[in-house]
Amino acid sequence: MIDIAALLKELGEGLTENQKKGIEKLASAQDISDLVNAFGLVFDGTKAHFTQAAGRQLLGSIRENLISQSEKDAVTLALGKQVQKIELFESEMMNRRSDIDRRSSELAKDEENIRAADPTLFEKVVQLELEYRSLTSALKSASNSNDHNSYTELLAEAEKCRRKLNRHYKKQRQAVIAYIERKIADEITGITSEEYNNAVKERDRLKSYEQKLLLDQLIALSPVSQEDAEAWSNKASIPSSVVNKIRRAGYPEHQLRQDMAEFHRLTQGRLSERVFFKSIRGDRSSHTVGYVPGTSERVSVVNVGSGFSKAVLWHELAHHYESVDSGLYELAINWIKERSYGDEVRPLRSITGSKQYGSHEMALEGNFFSPYVGKIYNQQATEVFSMGIEMFSDPVLLAKLEEKDPGMMELMTGIIFGHADVELFR
Repeated sequence: MIDIAALLKELGEGLTENQKKGIEKLASAQDISDLVNAFGLVFDGTKAHFTQAAGRQLLGSIRENLISQSEKDAVTLALGKQVQKIELFESEMMNRRSDIDRRSSELAKDEENIRAADPTLFEKVVQLELEYRSLTSALKSASNSNDHNSYTELLAEAEKCRRKLNRHYKKQRQAVIAYIERKIADEITGITSEEYNNAVKERDRLKSYEQKLLLDQLIALSPVSQEDAEAWSNKASIPSSVVNKIRRAGYPEHQLRQDMAEFHRLTQGRLSERVFFKSIRGDRSSHTVGYVPGTSERVSVVNVGSGFSKAVLWHELAHHYESVDSGLYELAINWIKERSYGDEVRPLRSITGSKQYGSHEMALEGNFFSPYVGKIYNQQATEVFSMGIEMFSDPVLLAKLEEKDPGMMELMTGIIFGHADVELFR
């Protein structure tokens, strides 16, 4: 059974005596939601405390038999070797920084290195140079012919081409320097850049080894079978424009549907509505709620921007999850307010110093693993569940979440299993 005494201890003085007695009477409840919603626990963020405590209990019970000590020791030993390799490389790079800078400047002028650094970018620069030379030649002719209108148009076009060429020159310089540094680093450290990158990947895998096992167990606890999850994901409407866009980003359709099925299992199959995908311009994906044309069937619409991935997919699907559950929204907004440093809503640009956010995007600054978690909307929506579930899409991300904000990881687990059978907590 759920350890009610431990949960009450977690909640501290947040409950009245009547509420404490009421919760104790629910020790034999058939559904976790009975406990979560009992006796008005929604007020003052108490529901979030209770849900987080329930999540902590579940994670603790899973971890008891998740990994043996000998397995832990083996992972720790392997992790140490990868960290040592990475530190050696980075130390040598730092010690030889002046040598690298000097040689990079020399080698960056070599056309062979410029081409090898980024062949596609090299060809684009060559094309722009030819275009710019052609425009300047046409400008000279227009000037000699006293054709003022033609000259003005060509001047504007040439200036536009020049700015574009300068941007590409900047990208090319960065690509060449990075390429040469990798070459020099190979010589100096005795470790190739490929070996270094592989060591970083292996380090991250080993650091998230336990989280991988944990995710597998959480999915295994789902009442939704793999077959049912796949049937749900196969109902999703993915037009060819989206298929082509995600394929170019290295994310094939079959993988997207597989990732949808995994999301469906982890979240207990509560997102029952069909999902429609739509291609949009711009980098940032988004989510909206819509209806099938000519019907009253409600659907989840994922607007696919560039760079779409499993993490982005889960983030957007989680938005729909929250939009159909008013209780989850209340929990999230109270949790944001409780964790914020004050009541002042500020632009995300100001909080983060990044211009990637629009001037209209506002947030409460607080104790969040990412400032974006504190974003405030003018509608029933938050970024709490979407940002949290996004981190469950990959063991490496989950390990980072646990390191930065274990409380949020516990809260997400409590939310996911908030309506699960009480047997899961025994």
